[in-house]
Amino acid sequence: MWLFEESAVGFCSNSGVIDNKHAGYTGTGFIDTENAVGASIVWSLSAASAKTYTAQIRFGNGGTSARRATVVVNDSQIKTLDFPTNSNWTQWQTVNVDIPLKAGTNSIKLVAETADGLANIDSIRVTGNGITPAACPLEHHHHHH
Repeated sequence: MWLFEESAVGFCSNSGVIDNKHAGYTGTGFIDTENAVGASIVWSLSAASAKTYTAQIRFGNGGTSARRATVVVNDSQIKTLDFPTNSNWTQWQTVNVDIPLKAGTNSIKLVAETADGLANIDSIRVTGNGITPAACPLEHHHHHH
C-alpha cells in the first residue's frame, strides 16, 4: 500500500494549485484544479506484478453538484467516477476505483469531465503489495506533420 501525497515522489503534475485553505487534508495540502473540462492530475507508480489494485481517492466537494472525472491508466480510460458533493469543503470523502496495473511503471491520470473541474483531491492510496512511487515520465512532445 502506498499513500501518494502532493509534492512527493510519484506526484507528477496537476493543472491547478496546491492549496490548504480547507482544513482536514493530509500532507502539505490538496490539489485544487482549475474549473474546466480536462483539468487533470497525474501520478506515477511502480507495481511489482501485473494485476488489479484498488485505489482510494480522498477528496472534498462542497460545491453545488457532483463532479465527474475519468480515470485513465496508462493512456486507457478505465472508469468514469462521480465525486459527490456534501456541501462541505472541510468534510473529506473517499471513492474507490479498481485499477489494472502492469508490472513496472504505470501512470494514473484523473481528468475532469465537467466545467467545474475536479473535486479538491487530497491524496490517492493504492492498496496491494509491491506498490511504490515511480519517477515521473519525461514530457513527450509529439509533432504531427
